[in-house]
Amino acid sequence: MEHGNLDAGAGRRALSALKSVLDRQWVRFAIVGTTSLVVPFALSAWLRLATSLSDQTIFAISSVIAIELNYLLNHFFTWRKTGSLSSLAGTWMRFHITKTFTFLIGQVLFFLANALTGQFFIAYALTVLMMTFANFGLQKHYIFK
Repeated sequence: MEHGNLDAGAGRRALSALKSVLDRQWVRFAIVGTTSLVVPFALSAWLRLATSLSDQTIFAISSVIAIELNYLLNHFFTWRKTGSLSSLAGTWMRFHITKTFTFLIGQVLFFLANALTGQFFIAYALTVLMMTFANFGLQKHYIFK
């Protein structure tokens, strides 16, 4: 079959299938998580090449960028929250209160992983992977409930 001969029903079925996949919170969480990993990871790579900042400082900077990007994308895309400014402020506060603790835990985990592996990007990836599970649970059951 040629591309020009696709019927409208096939297009509607494909869009429906995509919508069905995107209706799953864990899929949207994975998309946001991937975005919140790739952008700060790329920033970290650039900072390592372009500056003399320490690995810990670079990880801290990229973590803050990831946290803010993660909040915005999760609020509006993963958990599809809408509402008043006070509702937004409430989730923002809960998100950042929990991030204070998970940020510190992430810093410790990164320090340990970096010390054990001696490889910045392996330590970075391991830390993000470990923190992903805690973050999903916190977001689902506390922050965006």
